[in-house]
Amino acid sequence: MAVLGKAHGSHERLRATGAHEHAREDDDQTGGAADDARHGSGHYNSDASSQGLHVEPGWRTDLAISIARLTLGYGDHIVVAGFSLEVRPGEAVALRGPNGAGKSTLLRCVAGLHVPREGTVTVAGSPVDERAAGFRRAVVAMLDDVAWYPSLTVREHVDLVQMLNQPLADSWWDPPDLLELLALDTVADDSPVRLSSGQRQRLTLAMAFARPSRVLLLDEPERHLDTAGRQIVIDLLRTYLDRNGAALIATHDPDLAEACRAVEVTASKRPREAG
Repeated sequence: MAVLGKAHGSHERLRATGAHEHAREDDDQTGGAADDARHGSGHYNSDASSQGLHVEPGWRTDLAISIARLTLGYGDHIVVAGFSLEVRPGEAVALRGPNGAGKSTLLRCVAGLHVPREGTVTVAGSPVDERAAGFRRAVVAMLDDVAWYPSLTVREHVDLVQMLNQPLADSWWDPPDLLELLALDTVADDSPVRLSSGQRQRLTLAMAFARPSRVLLLDEPERHLDTAGRQIVIDLLRTYLDRNGAALIATHDPDLAEACRAVEVTASKRPREAG
């Protein structure tokens, strides 16, 4: 069971029982829904094989993300310099900092979508490679706006994700449960193009959590959400971590950051542990 406090209104750190409190601070993914749906179908769990979940041969189960002395930039502009961080299974880390500090670029690098100038990034001990099938099964990234299929309903979008990511563990979320948790059950038969911005954000979250994964990368998941919606994100992350997943999140939401281990990111400077 997760040691997370009350299900509602608690800002105790999101972490699973036995997760290591570890910090070492040297311190546009856009496409069709079907392509997005294929990203991720593993489950980050030291006992994953006993649950019928995919485990890549040789992958570590004690370390989800390792970032060492990372420098990122665009052209002549350095965005992040000398950033180091480790995220372990059962742990959520929130990247804090002003706009332009490099939080989104950092997430894109971990997702394999941005090549670093210096330093290394590994997931489960293996180099980041967005082209590798194992990496794509293990990592789910919610970074940019999703391109919807206007001919598919809300329900069919979530169903499609799981159809493309078989087999699933028995304990993973069912699409109807996710739709209810995210208050989308009443619009399940509508097209996403008819939804409000907040409902579309909830659908994007439903699709992210529908994919079994070992590592979850979220860029401002609180965007367009009201207070109730932001609490739902925390509750979903709580369950995800209890299943021994790991999450790296860029956020401006103080409640979400307080529920995680928060790390401040300052452009071209070494990051520091927040709080």
